[in-house]
Amino acid sequence: MKEIYIIMSHSGTFISNIIKFYTRAKYSHVSIGLDKSLTKFYSFGRKNPFSPIGGGFVQEGIDYGIYKLHKNARCKVYKLILTEEKYIHLKNSIYEFIEKQDEYKYNYIGIFTIMFGFKFNRKNYYFCSQFVAEILQLNQIIQFNKDFSLIRPTDFEKVEEAKLIFEGKVADYPRIGA
Repeated sequence: MKEIYIIMSHSGTFISNIIKFYTRAKYSHVSIGLDKSLTKFYSFGRKNPFSPIGGGFVQEGIDYGIYKLHKNARCKVYKLILTEEKYIHLKNSIYEFIEKQDEYKYNYIGIFTIMFGFKFNRKNYYFCSQFVAEILQLNQIIQFNKDFSLIRPTDFEKVEEAKLIFEGKVADYPRIGA
């Protein structure tokens, strides 16, 4: 058996604050990680931590990028247990995104259409929760009952198989034994 991690967060940037204001949710971003230390996790967001423009597929980490700049960012980490086979399939799917990361763009339009409950899918365009939901469902880990373009970070709090292992500041995430 293998573990993966769903990381919900709120960095406090201008864009994340707009999302938080609209959704009234505590967390405005979601990522997926393959290791407990969270040295690397994956999502869609800003490629440059200093600019919200030019988003796409990103490799994030507690010690670099947006989280290095925002150590007081809040996060919530869930653990999911997978079979070895599902873990390998998921890992391969993520590596396909890494290999083709320049082909993927941030789904800015989808951020607005989700506010009105409209599905909006374009090939190779994602926002964070859309990406995490799709990669989990395509690898038969979690099944969602709505279109990926309508999934919000809060939907991951409702996943019954996920076990909450941490909530607090990114800087306080326990990394012993990672």
